[in-house]
Amino acid sequence: MDEIYRLQSRSGFAFPDRKKLRNIDRTEAIKELGKFMNKNPNKPITVSSYDAWEGRQYKGRQLGQLSFGSWAELCRAANVPWAKRRPTDLEVIEYYDKVCQHLGGQPSRDELDEYYQARPDKFCVSVGVIQRRWGALSIFAKLFMFYKNGKISLEELLAKKAGSRGQMAADKLGPLNVPDEMLRYK
Repeated sequence: MDEIYRLQSRSGFAFPDRKKLRNIDRTEAIKELGKFMNKNPNKPITVSSYDAWEGRQYKGRQLGQLSFGSWAELCRAANVPWAKRRPTDLEVIEYYDKVCQHLGGQPSRDELDEYYQARPDKFCVSVGVIQRRWGALSIFAKLFMFYKNGKISLEELLAKKAGSRGQMAADKLGPLNVPDEMLRYK
């Protein structure tokens, strides 16, 4: 019997007829980055600014990943200063608040991802940023609702971040036996 599926080490099943991404030649990748820089001299060299460029041939992560292993390595090879902006904690909180207002309530993980993907040229915060800082999206969402409902201060919300030794924010939070009304966005 012919093999319909084959198990891959990290991603589960893959279909045999699925097209594999081809590696991008390193010189081609550097030329592509150079074209972007020439057409957009005042833009920061980021994956999202490259993705927003209409003249691109690849997705930014794909360009870096398939040629040098990462966007940062591509920029290093091309001697280009790579602008990676890390949002502050306050920017993460403001961004989450903006998404809540846009959706009219607490966003799910998928809704946050969709909102993030729909705005490649705007300042966005991925779910991963929230998870790395507060331990889990669900923990942050509860803390955020406590903050918006006046049950904790901004300082307390910031203090409940996951510790540097991997301590989860939930450990600092204690039991969350609260009525549903308290978790609603105001």
